[in-house]
Amino acid sequence: MSGKAVKKQETAEIVALDADLFEQDAGQGLGELGAEDVSIPFIKIVQSTSKAIIKAGAKPGDIYNNATNQFFDGATGVRVIPCSYNRRFLEWSPRDDDANYPLNIFMPTDNLPETQRNDDNKDMIVGSSNYLEDTRNHYVLVVDEDGMAQPGLMSLTSSQLKKSKKWNAMISSRYMTGKNGKFLAPSYSHIYRAKIVEEGNAKGDWYGWEFSVENVIEDVGLYQQAKAFAEAVASDEVTVKHSRDDAGTMDGDVMGDDTPF
Repeated sequence: MSGKAVKKQETAEIVALDADLFEQDAGQGLGELGAEDVSIPFIKIVQSTSKAIIKAGAKPGDIYNNATNQFFDGATGVRVIPCSYNRRFLEWSPRDDDANYPLNIFMPTDNLPETQRNDDNKDMIVGSSNYLEDTRNHYVLVVDEDGMAQPGLMSLTSSQLKKSKKWNAMISSRYMTGKNGKFLAPSYSHIYRAKIVEEGNAKGDWYGWEFSVENVIEDVGLYQQAKAFAEAVASDEVTVKHSRDDAGTMDGDVMGDDTPF
């Protein structure tokens, strides 16, 4: 028998963490993190011309979260809670220059530059090579099948402006009955299904949004989260960074230059 002693390795005791322990430290560790340090994710449509994103694993007609790089099947769609809405006019330079962000962002009440519609249905600023893009921003919570939700922005432009108007009409027609009679429900009281459908005209085909109401929110925590997000947007605590993505396209819909409208 060998004279070497065999040392028995002690097994460390593993203690399971309870969620209560995390709750005690809720919100800790973020330091001075503020709204200006976090950009809200854009929820986009992947078009057939979205070369870079398709190469990353998406397929045309998918829904894409540009912050998490998640892809969702467009035919199934995603569940969203509309929390806030605004309309902005973005001034963009030609796509072949180096400007990755809008040159100016105007509110509807601002003195907008004079524009003229060209053959590509772009509102070109008179005396400039820049164009003005009517942009409808829908601030939402994206709700997964487990009921977890994260904020996002669906920025609708061009051919999707009619979709934005139709969705707003659905949202603003949701009435409920309370102890004092009928009342207009808050936008974040209902969950909607956002799917992708094929569209087209004489110039070609593309993918667009289709919205339908699904159900009233039943989870109190989810409702409170939606309300808090709505209040954050109203208080300008949410940072939006419109940009051209890696494929040279606009945030909102992941479209290539040859997308027909």
